[in-house]
Amino acid sequence: MPPAPPGPPPATARSADLPVPAASGSAQADVKAAFLRFISGQNARDRAAVAAVLVDSEDFVLTQSTGSVTWGSRQALDAFQAAWQGPWNLEPQVKDLRIAGVTSGVAVLVTPLLFTHGEPSGMTSTVPERWSGVFVKTNGTWRLASVFITSLR
Repeated sequence: MPPAPPGPPPATARSADLPVPAASGSAQADVKAAFLRFISGQNARDRAAVAAVLVDSEDFVLTQSTGSVTWGSRQALDAFQAAWQGPWNLEPQVKDLRIAGVTSGVAVLVTPLLFTHGEPSGMTSTVPERWSGVFVKTNGTWRLASVFITSLR
């Protein structure tokens, strides 16, 4: 007779491996509010407002739909500021916004948005993109730790 298959791991080991939902109702509202502050700061071209939402870290990562990757929150702020030279507007499609809890104090927000940008001369284009951000709760405040933008074209 073959040996019996091993049983499930003890409950303490299983529960330690499972993520704890971080995006309860109030956490979702707080993450969404942080995201909207980020978008508002971007649209206002307000470096200080955008910086206030970002985690101040060399591990911050910004990936753009063009394929470029920027490491470091200060470097990401420089990239944002350089892009603000022409027309610039982010319009998140909030009705399609989703927030998922990863673990306690970590959440992922994903939403489509319309990105209008162009040359300082006034020529603009609007493209649909998927905006994803990893938010972490530090010192009681939700901050943006990473941004991943992909094209929806």
